[in-house]
Amino acid sequence: MSEMIENQMPWIRKLRLRVFAVLVALTLAAIGIAGLASLPALPVVGVTITLATMVVNKMTAKLGVMTCSGCGTDLTGVPTGAYGAMCTDCGVINTTHAPPVQLAKDQSSNTATKA
Repeated sequence: MSEMIENQMPWIRKLRLRVFAVLVALTLAAIGIAGLASLPALPVVGVTITLATMVVNKMTAKLGVMTCSGCGTDLTGVPTGAYGAMCTDCGVINTTHAPPVQLAKDQSSNTATKA
């Protein structure tokens, strides 16, 4: 929990901010290259979109596995409760990784047997 207090920004927000900054930088670079070098804009736009796709894929590859939204720790194998998986490093409860909870048995099978 002390890591969350010291950092002031959860890992997932840092990741979003980094991805946004890279996309803005790529857009500005594409505009600068097209303007300064007088190249046709279509190839520059195509290369920029390809670079943006690869960068976002590389930066968010860690989201394919269960990761803590507070510090980025791998949560594979951590048991999940009714509210989600609790990170062992920072204590954040990650609700997006919680499996669906079955609250009661199927009521339709109970009513069919009574009738």
